[in-house]
Amino acid sequence: MERPTKKIILPHSKCEVEIITYFTWGEKEKIQDVMMSGASIEDAGAGKIGFDTSAMLRSKYTLLETAILNVKCGEETKGYSKEWMDNLSEDDGDLLVEELEGLSKKKT
Repeated sequence: MERPTKKIILPHSKCEVEIITYFTWGEKEKIQDVMMSGASIEDAGAGKIGFDTSAMLRSKYTLLETAILNVKCGEETKGYSKEWMDNLSEDDGDLLVEELEGLSKKKT
């Protein structure tokens, strides 16, 4: 399926990131499933619910992997990688994640 794309310039790394402009239903559900995988019922009788917070990080990586089509840094164009993301500056990483989280809230 062909979708419109958008380019985001990351100011610190000077990388240009091409992303999709909306998620399919299945992509949205996959990201939500990773997030919800952290929930557990610890004591059904008492109604205690636990949450493994590492699911939040896993869902961000799933979001990034799903939405990023390619990354251009200088003359090199590559796909998304966790290593690339982990080595971005805090500002660039936050900017990219905020942009992508906005996609998951968008209604097409």
